[in-house]
Amino acid sequence: MQTRSIYADTLFDAGSLEELEDHAKYIVQGKFQDDATEDLQSEAGIVLYGATVSSFEITKVYKGDFEVGDVIKIAEQYYVEEQDGQQTLVHYGNYMPSDVGREYLMFFDNPPENSERWKDTYTPLCLDRGRYPVINAKTRSVAGVDNMTNEELNLDTGDSSLYRQFYKDVIENYMNG
Repeated sequence: MQTRSIYADTLFDAGSLEELEDHAKYIVQGKFQDDATEDLQSEAGIVLYGATVSSFEITKVYKGDFEVGDVIKIAEQYYVEEQDGQQTLVHYGNYMPSDVGREYLMFFDNPPENSERWKDTYTPLCLDRGRYPVINAKTRSVAGVDNMTNEELNLDTGDSSLYRQFYKDVIENYMNG
């Protein structure tokens, strides 16, 4: 399947893990369920904004008032577009779809209050910097992050050096237990 990246201007752009943590209202770990649905906003047949919404079962809570076992809705900023029989995965920035059943550490802000459509739906903060695959730090070191491919990190082919820097700090702070 072809992919196309759309530049996304985020309201907040974290320069460090501390900034991301300070801005996040929720920091949780969990797994995506196999129930993804697309939510497309289009006009005259042209998609203006698209997201894929999935259920996410929380396995650990680091910040916020969720409980282990809670299932929340997450809107990931990608969708599949079909033109002339050709499917294209359209995604924002370097963010690629998460894997169903894989565990991730996620950073969220509150859902928009003024939107009935996105009520109770969370979106990773700072696109890819709001989502990290959980690894067992006992079997994989921080140095191993440099050897992982963008694909293994659910990233597109863009520069991932800042993401990897964040990921090492995330492993150090959250995955060494």
